[in-house]
Amino acid sequence: MPLTSRRMRTLSALSGLGVAASLLAAVPAQADEKPLKPRISVREVPAPVVQEPAAPPEGRWDIASCREEADKHGGYVVAFKDRFNACRVSKVQFSISDPAAPAKKAWISGRSTMTFWMDRNNRVIRQQFALDKWNKTPEGNVDLFPKLESAEFTISLQCVGIADAKCDKGPVLVGRHKPVAWYPIDETKEAIWDTSGSARTNPDDPDVKQAFPEAKSFYVDDKVAYFGVGALFTSDNPTEEAFGHLVVRCDDAEYLAAKGGCILRDESLVFASQYADNPTWAKHIVSAQKTPYQTFPYLQDPNAGANGKANPYGWNKPFNMPGSAYWAPSSTKPLTRLYAGKKLTGDDGKNARSQYRGNRYVVGRKTCKYLKKNPGEECDEYPFASTWQGAKSTEQYPNDPWKFSIRYIDKKSNRDAGNALQRFYYSNHVLATGDAYRVAIDNVPASPAAHRDAVRAYEERKARAAALPRAPLAPIPDDQLCTSDELGGRFSCEYGEEWHQFDNGGWQVWVVGADRKVYTNYTTGTGAWSGWQDFGGQATGGVEVVDADGSAVTVATTGTDGLPWYRDRNPATGAWTEWHR
Repeated sequence: MPLTSRRMRTLSALSGLGVAASLLAAVPAQADEKPLKPRISVREVPAPVVQEPAAPPEGRWDIASCREEADKHGGYVVAFKDRFNACRVSKVQFSISDPAAPAKKAWISGRSTMTFWMDRNNRVIRQQFALDKWNKTPEGNVDLFPKLESAEFTISLQCVGIADAKCDKGPVLVGRHKPVAWYPIDETKEAIWDTSGSARTNPDDPDVKQAFPEAKSFYVDDKVAYFGVGALFTSDNPTEEAFGHLVVRCDDAEYLAAKGGCILRDESLVFASQYADNPTWAKHIVSAQKTPYQTFPYLQDPNAGANGKANPYGWNKPFNMPGSAYWAPSSTKPLTRLYAGKKLTGDDGKNARSQYRGNRYVVGRKTCKYLKKNPGEECDEYPFASTWQGAKSTEQYPNDPWKFSIRYIDKKSNRDAGNALQRFYYSNHVLATGDAYRVAIDNVPASPAAHRDAVRAYEERKARAAALPRAPLAPIPDDQLCTSDELGGRFSCEYGEEWHQFDNGGWQVWVVGADRKVYTNYTTGTGAWSGWQDFGGQATGGVEVVDADGSAVTVATTGTDGLPWYRDRNPATGAWTEWHR
């Protein structure tokens, strides 16, 4: 199934016209109007919603490329490149009618084009608007043409905060009290909305509960706010109608390297991978989602009782694995991100860290050790340890039908999968607890022989990459660097920060700096921070704590050879080994 068709969504879910309707609905005409007052009617022709079309010029939609895409779909479209860029082409109609004879109407039609650009690193929304195909010759009842041609109306761009959320300014005018002949064709108007000062959208608002059920799941400190961004047509009735709106979500999430940003609200977020890119790992994911009864630890449960598969995992009842983008019933329950770093404080932080450690413990200490491990392998788990649906949830809720799967796979595959998931979280600005996503493995081979061929090709690619001369790595560009408000420094936004809390309450954090070296910072015995220190080596992936037992810790990253490298902490002395394979 191609990715585009999998992620098609209905227009109503994205338009914003059905969201918080009381905020965006037309103002009703007044009962004592004089006859033949112009009334604006905005009619949007049903348009296909296209996710991930061919990459637009320069990587994002502009007015011209947006129209080119629309022309492929009959002239109108809502197209999403990703969570940060979309274009919307709509048919608009300015009409007038006779109150004494409602069937008598005259109208002028046109086409509006809007592009939306989100900033993943700041709470900024950029919007562009232009008209074309504006038929300035009236249609309909000829008796009404003179009134229609002389009627004046206003077009403005608007950002509407929903349920306590606010944009930094009011509507941006395109034209004010002008007749249709005044409005120019192909003149682009731009608005930039700053939402950094906005309050949080109230998740208990009745409209919000219905339109954004996920809002209640986000952390309060994330200050998640929703906005409708689009256009407003106003006549002198007074009548106004909003159209072309898309829903934008902004946040102040401190645990994201960017510390806040905006996205186009996406109801079908998918972590998608090609099978051939990492076949050993992909096979495990497909097996867990599609044939859960053929996975471990179900097939070798160390806690099985005399009656077969028993507590604490509830294998004696029908079960499945959550999070598939394809296969039911797995697809009915998505995954949600679990963040366990220091930037999440209070009970939220304690609960998240307990859950994350529990996910790791159930896998590493209670189940994987009973499976056969070959040299060069690591234990892989699904759902991921960085999700609330990880292995501990199965132990917490043994009567719940959602379980977990484990399998030993080679270290290279496991590290590549970890890097891919980390990039997915960053590149899609995925918030903890509320951003539901599913996992898709595309182009699954039809036979065991085809799988073996894919594994062989993967190993050959890795071997060729490792054999290449190691050229100096270019520094990470400035626009891809983030900083920590608490610790300072500049490091890769994409690779982010890896935090670990020791049993004594102390913290250690790792980042990849602008020079692509690994750096660390940790709390000393007094609770003060050590300052950033070179941890050795250069990395082409993020740092991850892959094993922790008390004060014994193992971290991993991907080296310049594309292979996994590890350092281990001695629990007795606190000393670290050198990087090793």
